[in-house]
Amino acid sequence: MNNLLQKICASVVMCILVWNLSSGHLCAQTQRAATDEPRRSLVFAPTFNIHTVQDKVHSPLRYNGNSFGVVLGYEDVADARQSYLRAGFSTGTLFPTSDPGRSNANMQVYRAGISSGALWNVASDTIASNPLQIYLGAAIPLDAELRVHSLYSNSSVSWDIYLNLALAAAANYTFTVGDKRLYASIQAQLPLVGFASRPLYITTFPVSSITQSLSDAYTPTLGVASILNYPMLSLRNAVHLELSNGNTMGLSYAWDFYNATIRNRVENARHSVAIVLQYRL
Repeated sequence: MNNLLQKICASVVMCILVWNLSSGHLCAQTQRAATDEPRRSLVFAPTFNIHTVQDKVHSPLRYNGNSFGVVLGYEDVADARQSYLRAGFSTGTLFPTSDPGRSNANMQVYRAGISSGALWNVASDTIASNPLQIYLGAAIPLDAELRVHSLYSNSSVSWDIYLNLALAAAANYTFTVGDKRLYASIQAQLPLVGFASRPLYITTFPVSSITQSLSDAYTPTLGVASILNYPMLSLRNAVHLELSNGNTMGLSYAWDFYNATIRNRVENARHSVAIVLQYRL
């Protein structure tokens, strides 16, 4: 829990520093947008991810590793509201942080997700009159992660599937450097209510310890996920540069964390860095 609080504090401090630098240092160069037309675009983003997982299905060990993936999506950003639809997939390998005698006990991770959201401007100002826009709304994220363990035979596969109704918030800031327009954004999601699915496991040891049938071991359990038993935080920060043809190219950083206890406890944190290409429609 202390590690979680430290990560949250570090992320908040980082966001504040980035916000102060962009709004303070660049304020002298800020120009109000000349038009308030909506920006509709298709999104393509190759991603590099850093994972930390502690899955008590297998052992109390923590696992670290990397994965690569891609995100595809659609965004519609305007004065009064913004909406989006994103889908992503990634795969990689995790290794135990300390595993004497079992150095080959690695995990293959496959992660897929779909998220859609609709947010509305909480102020009446347009982009032309105020470059800072703040939005509140709701999002529906569906996340699935499959972990394949190389060592344990009876519990070699574990998965998490979460479908949530989440509170969503975003802040967009439009500014220019020279004659180039840039868009800075911060997005956050916090689940309010939803469903979570995990398999039932009978043991966390090798196959010789099985005392029940494998069919019993893979019977899924379904439970209600809320902010109380499924704490999760998703933060996304990005800066996009508008190109001469109206398209944008940017860099984004995202941090996703969840702590779930449904039959077996899983703590999962992921840092993602992506190069984001947006084709304006």
